[in-house]
Amino acid sequence: MNRIFKKFLSLFLVLILAFGCFSLVSFAASDDVLTFKVVDGSAVVSTCDKNAKGTVVVPSVTTIKGKSYSVKSIGDGAFENCKKITSISIAEGVSSIGSRAFANCTALTDVYIPQSLVLCQYTAFNGCGAVTVHCYSSNYQFFTVYGINQ
Repeated sequence: MNRIFKKFLSLFLVLILAFGCFSLVSFAASDDVLTFKVVDGSAVVSTCDKNAKGTVVVPSVTTIKGKSYSVKSIGDGAFENCKKITSISIAEGVSSIGSRAFANCTALTDVYIPQSLVLCQYTAFNGCGAVTVHCYSSNYQFFTVYGINQ
């Protein structure tokens, strides 16, 4: 009897560990242009379709596997080399922009930043050329320090 209990307990613990690991896995989803992944319970823009053109809107909420997630950040290199995008509008609620997020977006002329932004990596706009960043006075410091036009 004790031996059966130990086997049952071992199997039970293995199942708990196996199912517990699923909560650590990052789920991904995409809309027509953007791909998102879930990190720490919120969505991160992970990539943009390299053929996207014109204006791209980063939403405040996205749905992944039937569940809604707040979009909190734009990941490292998410828009890198998207050479046909001319404007990006980032919804309120997004709080950070990763390293090289918009690097080499050579057609990019306007970026609309929400008041919720609290972190923008120094290299976010490398190789973009003349970009006008439209932002609130509360996050104005990020872009004057990095030499981005207002």
